[in-house]
Amino acid sequence: MSSPQQTNAAPQYAPSTSVSAGGTNDLRTMVLGLGLGMIVLCVAFGAFIIRQNMLVTLAHKARVQQADQLKGQLQKPEVLKQWEMALNELAEYSKGNPELTAIFNKYRVDISSTGSTVEKPQPKAP
Repeated sequence: MSSPQQTNAAPQYAPSTSVSAGGTNDLRTMVLGLGLGMIVLCVAFGAFIIRQNMLVTLAHKARVQQADQLKGQLQKPEVLKQWEMALNELAEYSKGNPELTAIFNKYRVDISSTGSTVEKPQPKAP
């Protein structure tokens, strides 16, 4: 008689390809992608804000420099006369505008046909 063959072979398991393992990897990939997207958006938004702040600062410095130059020019009588003529023309043009009339009245500017004159504020009586 032949001897019986004994097999002590251990069962072999195949790698798990269940739905939950694939879903977990997909979820990890999606969360990492969303996180990376948020980081990119935050950096881009921060760079935009920094750029805008820089542009506003540069514009402010330019306006301050222009105002300083204008102050220096207004010390000269010939430039002052040119500005006065231009402002008188603007006041004449704006005479019919009710919003500007209110501003003229607030600062006691009298617009006549010969030009505008500024009245001195009267001291208030106690």
